[in-house]
Amino acid sequence: MKWISCLILPLIVVFVSCSDDHVTEPEDTRPLMPLEVGHSWTYSVFTETDVAPVDSTITIGSKISIRGTEYFKEAGSDYLYRETGEGLQMGILENGEFKLEYNFYHPNAKEFKHLDLAGHLIPEASKGHSRVDAGFFETYSYTFVIGEGERIQFEFSLGTGLIKKSFITDLPGDKGFDVDQWQLKNYEVE
Repeated sequence: MKWISCLILPLIVVFVSCSDDHVTEPEDTRPLMPLEVGHSWTYSVFTETDVAPVDSTITIGSKISIRGTEYFKEAGSDYLYRETGEGLQMGILENGEFKLEYNFYHPNAKEFKHLDLAGHLIPEASKGHSRVDAGFFETYSYTFVIGEGERIQFEFSLGTGLIKKSFITDLPGDKGFDVDQWQLKNYEVE
């Protein structure tokens, strides 16, 4: 009888120690691109014709309202940005209206999807890492087909913003490389 209790006791200890005490990580709710007036991102822009990269800076210059919806306007351009409950919208100001160009769904959104310019559903964004002049970042990559053999890819890091943007072509005669690429050089967000 003693030997049965010696066998049963270790089994009870094993089952109790293997219980489901899952510790769930809190969802990362940081935005794809933190939008506040004054935030800025400077990029090294590489093109197939440039000998050296050229710097280009995106600065949120103002906040505007169109038909009751708030947008952040890029200084010196007609580009508009808007955080939604599901992610980030990027577009342009055209004839006083917001014209959507890209819709990026946050990785923790209930419906994780994004649409290309024709409104086609694109598969889930891929998670990865990017090293640029501004540092090493965990990124979410979104790829949009913009024409036959042409696509544009955006890489965002939560709470930081756009890390890389690439225009890629696979057209006959091309070498299948980035025609131009933006890489984050430095940024100022709080």
